[in-house]
Amino acid sequence: MKEERINEILARIKNVKIAVYGDFCVDAYWLLDARGSEVSVETGLQARAIAEHYYSLGGASNVVANIAALEPAAIQVIGVVGDDIFGRELRRQFHELNVDTTYLVVQKENFDTVTFGKPYLEGSEQPRIDFGFFNERTEETDRALLDGIAGALKSADALIVNQQVPGSFTNESFIDRANALFEQCADKIVLLDSRHYGHKFKNIYRKTNDLEAAHLNNVDVKLDDVLTLADVKKYARANSA
Repeated sequence: MKEERINEILARIKNVKIAVYGDFCVDAYWLLDARGSEVSVETGLQARAIAEHYYSLGGASNVVANIAALEPAAIQVIGVVGDDIFGRELRRQFHELNVDTTYLVVQKENFDTVTFGKPYLEGSEQPRIDFGFFNERTEETDRALLDGIAGALKSADALIVNQQVPGSFTNESFIDRANALFEQCADKIVLLDSRHYGHKFKNIYRKTNDLEAAHLNNVDVKLDDVLTLADVKKYARANSA
């Protein structure tokens, strides 16, 4: 692609309104320093002292951050967070990016903001600590999210659906209801990037990697498998049929 065409596309993005539905996550970085640690008087166990900590947008939140860097006309998000410190931090960072969070639902019970805690010791990442992998979305939350999707299909130029967290659809009937909305607005651009539910969505454009494309064709492949270009093209054609 020529540089002139790239500049033209970037310029046109500034007139586009984008909506993002997805698994909005926080990446929490905790930098440990053994020099500040002590043995707990109460338990006799070695404590782990954090010398520095910071938080960034992960999952669908990172998609929003990347879109914001392109400076579109507007960005709105549709999703759910918990009533916790990570959810408040996520919302704060969205507001710094001038993102519309009207449909960022706060579910007060049985839902923690999905957060990936990443402790580092002497520059090496330690076992990750995950929050939000036992979430249960309520029907009330689902209805609010579907209202947000319906509104976005009317007001935005494109909707991005980004799903990464296992089990993030507590009620799979949600997908059927979302598909009904997509069918009603079949002329709207809906771009799907789904790690676990890609085969269930309809009337969308799919963004997949090679292994996901194979799985959508019921081909059993493993993470370390290397697929040929010919196979990838074959899977892509079948997925677009």
